Amino acid sequence: MKAWALGLLSFLLSLSAFGGENLCLDSKELQEIGSRFSINVDGTASNYACDPKSYNYKIAEALIFAKNLELKGKKISAPWSQKILGDSWLDYVESRSRKILSGAQDPISPDFCRGDVSAYVYRVVPDTMFFCSQSFNNSESNLSFLLSAILHEARHHDGHAHMNCTAGSQKGRANACDEKIQDQGSYAVSVETHARLAVEATNIHPTMKKLSLWSALKWAEHFNQPFRKTKAYTLLSDASGKHYYFDGRNLTPLQEGLLPEGQIHFRTSARPVIFPFDSNQPAEYFQTADGQNFSKLEVEGSVMQGYNRSHPDERARHKDFIYFENTKRYDVIVSDKTIELSVYPEERRGSKTHLVTGPWSDIVRLFTSQDIQASRTDEFYVLDSNDALFKIEFSMQDFNVNQIVNPFPNIVAITNLDSERFALDKQGRLHQFSGGGFKILEKYKNLRFKYLARSSFYYLEDVEVQKLSR
Repeated sequence: MKAWALGLLSFLLSLSAFGGENLCLDSKELQEIGSRFSINVDGTASNYACDPKSYNYKIAEALIFAKNLELKGKKISAPWSQKILGDSWLDYVESRSRKILSGAQDPISPDFCRGDVSAYVYRVVPDTMFFCSQSFNNSESNLSFLLSAILHEARHHDGHAHMNCTAGSQKGRANACDEKIQDQGSYAVSVETHARLAVEATNIHPTMKKLSLWSALKWAEHFNQPFRKTKAYTLLSDASGKHYYFDGRNLTPLQEGLLPEGQIHFRTSARPVIFPFDSNQPAEYFQTADGQNFSKLEVEGSVMQGYNRSHPDERARHKDFIYFENTKRYDVIVSDKTIELSVYPEERRGSKTHLVTGPWSDIVRLFTSQDIQASRTDEFYVLDSNDALFKIEFSMQDFNVNQIVNPFPNIVAITNLDSERFALDKQGRLHQFSGGGFKILEKYKNLRFKYLARSSFYYLEDVEVQKLSR
């Protein structure tokens, strides 16, 4: 069997030598793939063997990768593997879908590739799957992602459809979940693909194994009945720049210099973005499996990239941010006294942006409806430097601003850890909500903090899964 190697950055397989400059797909391998599949995703027909930018090249590369994959490592157990795929993933795809086409060739709805749609199938169009350009142009479009997408779509031809998300981090998204992993639908295939790459694959680069692990954890969030137990936590920092992990009971100092000093916002569960207090420094992106050990990721997304491209004077005007969550369907950026509010429809296709101004003084913090314990999700709150609190109610079409009575004077930050709420006051003291108000946590009454992040969570089982992949 040929020696397979994966470049650290490009994740392109060289079928001739490790790290070689020849990016052409092996002619014999490509001929075999061509005899088993009809690939026409970008109109380059058969002239793509040496064009890594071609979508056809990328699909063929993923199929060649599946053909030569060796799954000889320690077997991962349920629920991570539902034993759907078997040992020949190429045979699995071929038995269900031999045509891989572009969305433009869709005979039913050729404009279906909108919003975050990346690939799809129709039951009435057998033996075929359609790919959109989104599959090749997002930050996760590497080899394992494309292979997972092909296997995911092939599983749909077994009659497994998605449903609306009713729980967890994906709650509110339309047709983006399965009920439970034991139903062995397409998301179970996505989890199994990446979990087995992380644990069982013996002829792929360690970097791909690590990325596959994180992808398995990501796809495991697409079930209405979660199969993993979560632990909520948040991060704090003091005036010296030291960071702390806090789970509602214990406050644990993090390793010095592990994270830069700044505003901490969780883009997704266990993936914080830090906007440094020093506006001369760029935003940085991290991931963690336990809330206490962090590794740096490549900056991605319009918010981080836009922030890093901006001048330090513009960065200094950044006050607060709320990342999009499916339960809220909005995100918010505060610059000086102006709020940029983007509202998304339920299907997350397109958005409406409002520039919100109000009678507030300098903005100190944004509060979500969960922070205030409000029942509605189409609202958020602005706290200003005079302790005044303003409620912003919004829809796709409009918004309203009203000042309300501040129920928590002197409180400048609130976070939610499961059913409990914690806060910082103007003096930097840590509080817990009890008996209708926030009270100083006696255990930490002598400590002073500068910043309290909104909460995130990690999965208790993740550390064990990572051990398997080493």
